[in-house]
Amino acid sequence: GKSSTVIYKALNDYRKGVYRKVVLIKTPCESGADTIGYLTGDKSSKLEAHMESMKKLFQQFMSNNKLENDISNGNIVLDIPNYLLGSTIDNALILIEEAQTMPPEILKLCMERAGVNSKVVVVGDSRQRYAAKKRADGLSDLIERTTYDNYGARFSNNEGMVGYVEMDSSHNMRSDLSKYITDLYA
Repeated sequence: GKSSTVIYKALNDYRKGVYRKVVLIKTPCESGADTIGYLTGDKSSKLEAHMESMKKLFQQFMSNNKLENDISNGNIVLDIPNYLLGSTIDNALILIEEAQTMPPEILKLCMERAGVNSKVVVVGDSRQRYAAKKRADGLSDLIERTTYDNYGARFSNNEGMVGYVEMDSSHNMRSDLSKYITDLYA
């Protein structure tokens, strides 16, 4: 539900001309105890499987041909944090996916890329931490820095600059089984 909602809104804003492009940033991390080791080849061949999972988010709302056209024109950008250092992203909606898999300093790096007329949306779930390498949870760190607790509910410290939305398992759109598992491990 989180990613689908954000991608849907991002594409609507893009189509309305609110932003010139949509940038999706997601760190490639290995899940579980299995690691695949060093990958040969260039950036695109190393990240091909990772990028395919990112493309599936967009393919819920657009054809593959349209997506590939928008990617080749630079209107939709799929990237990883490793290649962002030194860049500024202007006139874009920047979506940072699976923020719980990024350490705080990498999440900070991604958010700092926002330039003129850009907005950043950070998406994640701190309960969904399956990475082979245990890293600090950048999402929890960001939430602690930008919100405060008021009788069990979280609110933004700076509503003009930062918004905060929390979703529970009832927003899980995968299946009833997925909802059950999410609640079971909560």
